[in-house]
Amino acid sequence: MAVKRPLSTKGKVITGLIYALAILMVVLVIYLTQHPDATEKVVPDVLSNTTTTAEFDKSDLPYNSEGSDKYADIEPAYKFGDIELRAEGDKTVAYYNGQKVDDYTGVCTDGTDWFFVRDGEVDTYYKGIAGNELGNWYIKDGKVDFSYSGEFTCNANTYTVEQGKVVD
Repeated sequence: MAVKRPLSTKGKVITGLIYALAILMVVLVIYLTQHPDATEKVVPDVLSNTTTTAEFDKSDLPYNSEGSDKYADIEPAYKFGDIELRAEGDKTVAYYNGQKVDDYTGVCTDGTDWFFVRDGEVDTYYKGIAGNELGNWYIKDGKVDFSYSGEFTCNANTYTVEQGKVVD
């Protein structure tokens, strides 16, 4: 029969940490079970060293996942080429003459792609129709989808889209 030795201080600390971690995991599972809407906006993907967008509460946004045409035929506060988009942390924001602008809503470009900007910030969740002085555009995930041609229906309106631009 093996003789049991008493745990060292180090062994007791490690055992205590393992028990504390197990209790924390149980509490977390119980919390998430009772609060299924408690999700993060950005979840790090440790294996690929990238970030993945996860679901979050979009109830404060003026549109839903089916799409919107709330921003069709709008007249932006600034002309298409006058807005400069700059990265600020994890956001892309609008600038006019070197000043950050919170009152710009519409479609503008970063020189390469065209984006939907709402209240001075690129809205990467927007799907629908939005405009500028050049017309109305089909937006998917906050970006004009120039590859899309077809019909898009939202809010009882049907739009004909050719290469990203609304043609009717």
